[in-house]
Amino acid sequence: MSPRKSIAVDGLASATADVINELLSNQTLSGAELARRINRSQNYVAIRLRKDSPFSVSDLRDTAAALGTTASAIIERAEATLGK
Repeated sequence: MSPRKSIAVDGLASATADVINELLSNQTLSGAELARRINRSQNYVAIRLRKDSPFSVSDLRDTAAALGTTASAIIERAEATLGK
């Protein structure tokens, strides 16, 4: 089995990962705890947090709920950083 290739993550997808990382930091939560809360493996979440692959829409929804916010709020914050 060959290793899985990384998907280029830039723009909004990258900014979204940044917002999620910031929310985790602000709530002093680990990626492992986020993985547990959204019923995904720690590796799956780590790949997305380090921007090797983007969050899917359903993962974004579940992640937002686990962090006490909404997917649209995360996207809005990410979009705001792109304009800077």
